[in-house]
Formats: sequence, C-alpha cells, structure tokens
Amino acid sequence: MRTRTAALAIVAAALASPVLGVPGSLAGTPLPQTVSIRVELDLSESSGPRVFEVTDVPVGDGPELTAADEIANPQNYCGALIVDVDNVAQTITITPDTDESCSNFETASVVVEGEGIDSLDVISDNLWENREICEMVLEASAADGVADIYWAQQPDDCGTVDMNFEGGAAVFSYGQTTTTTAVPITAPATTTTAAPTTTAPAAAVVARPAFTG
Repeated sequence: MRTRTAALAIVAAALASPVLGVPGSLAGTPLPQTVSIRVELDLSESSGPRVFEVTDVPVGDGPELTAADEIANPQNYCGALIVDVDNVAQTITITPDTDESCSNFETASVVVEGEGIDSLDVISDNLWENREICEMVLEASAADGVADIYWAQQPDDCGTVDMNFEGGAAVFSYGQTTTTTAVPITAPATTTTAAPTTTAPAAAVVARPAFTG
C-alpha cells in the first residue's frame, strides 16, 4: 500500500508541473510577455504618415503605446491612438488619444507583434465617427505572432474621418493556434511483495506388518 501511495504522489506532482511543448498561456504563463507595436496615421498626398513605435516592451498594466511614442511626423499631423494589450484576457484595445486637438485621417495602420498572437477576432469597433457618405472600413488578421489591423476610408476620396472621442474604441481578441504535443507522463512501476507462505510437512507413512493366518 505504501508503494502504491508513493507512486500516485509522484504522478500528481508531475501533472502539476509545467509540461514541455505546451504554449505558455496553457501552461500558466500569459502570452505575449513583450510586444512590438507600430501605428501609422495618414492622409492622401502627404509626405509621410505620423508614426508611433515601441519595441519589445513588457506587457503589463496600462497601455503599451501612447502618443509619447511618436518617432515621425513630417506633416505635423495631430491625432494619435493608444494601444493596450491584455495578455490575461488576450485582447488588444485601441482608443483615440483625447488629449490631441484633432484626429481626422484617411488611413490608419496598427501592427502588434508578440508570441502567441496567432489568430484575431473583432469584438467591437466604434473607433471612428463614420458617416453615411464616408466611413473607415476595417481589415484585421493575425498569423505567426503578428496582428495586422488596418482602416481605410470608403469610398476613396470621400474625405477624412474623425476619431470617436466619445468612448470610441476597437477591441480585438487573439489566441494561439499552434498545435503542440504534451510530453507523456508514465507512472513508475509499482512493486508488490508477496507474503511468504508456509507449507506443512507431509505426514509420515508408517508401514504396518502383514498378518498371515
């Protein structure tokens, strides 16, 4: 009985430990742990978009990219986006920076790179103040750790579209699609010791004399 109990305890401990080959989000580590993000906001016939970028920043509380991460703005545009990655809920949330004085654009691109971002679904999108005659049409996809999110005005040359400063946001959920094989866990063999058996000695056979009459 002691041997069997010890074997079960070893198996239980092995099941509780991380398993090789299982994605971090399944083994208890949220993915991604770090992200690189690039945002481009542009108008037609410009000399270049307003660009924001961060590289390998830790995913934690608060947004991973803000207006403070601007790296280029050749046209002196105003308007910015805030990007927040939640690796526990596995969501990407994009909101306008309401501290900017204006926010009208014709195209907007957001690229998020990080381990475990292999698929992407749109939860909601009211980031822009779309009008009947002009709206920002969304295209979104993800593969191999890269989410590609893009808006463009439709129809072409219909004018600019403002960001929605009244609670506007675009929210996406992501997931892992990589198939992995868990390392099999084999329970140690148990040894059973049979109790010794005692065999009684055979009864002695006594020869009796034969009588002849």
